[in-house]
Amino acid sequence: MSSTFAEDLQNAIKEDDTSKIVNILEPKVHAGTATESERLLCGILLMMPPFADYHAAPLIFNSLHNGTRRFEAAVWSAYHYTVILPDGDTKFKNTLLSFPYSSIAAYFLSEFFGLIKNRHKELIEIRRSVSLRMFPFNIIKLMELDEELSIDDKINLFKIASDLILDKDACGSGNLSTIEGMIQSYWENLITGTRITKELWNYYKKEFKEYTD
Repeated sequence: MSSTFAEDLQNAIKEDDTSKIVNILEPKVHAGTATESERLLCGILLMMPPFADYHAAPLIFNSLHNGTRRFEAAVWSAYHYTVILPDGDTKFKNTLLSFPYSSIAAYFLSEFFGLIKNRHKELIEIRRSVSLRMFPFNIIKLMELDEELSIDDKINLFKIASDLILDKDACGSGNLSTIEGMIQSYWENLITGTRITKELWNYYKKEFKEYTD
């Protein structure tokens, strides 16, 4: 990797200029010379505005399914399928199933089963996800789905979710300068919910106001 490439990419990340980042990364991705981290970030950014390239992004994630970052690629494939556009193959499901002790894998399996209207498995997987490890998004989903939860249960769960949201006014990717930092920022914002926008936090407070102090 040339110093010019590295410097240009670092500067684009510092500026949080996603268009510039993709323009720098895409030629390497197409040439087959990009690292797995570079490919992963490129795929994530292609899902987002101003690109919204719902064809190219999953192709990049699929190309990583046999690599060292196959779990992350499967999670982002699942995100693309369940949140953005339920189109294309679902081979991410087998990868998620191969990580039985991952709360995030269980969460996205729950999302997948909800999408295909299998409410029984959707509830089983979200309960399993929360039992493995709590993070804001799986807690919120459990509160929405599990009719066996008591009011006290929901009050406690919302307190935990609130404590786990480290940034309730996230705007952009933050003060970053590396590929890994930017990937992690998107993970926290879109996968676990530990960094969310002010608008989403206000929605949660309104939606679950009866469970707040």
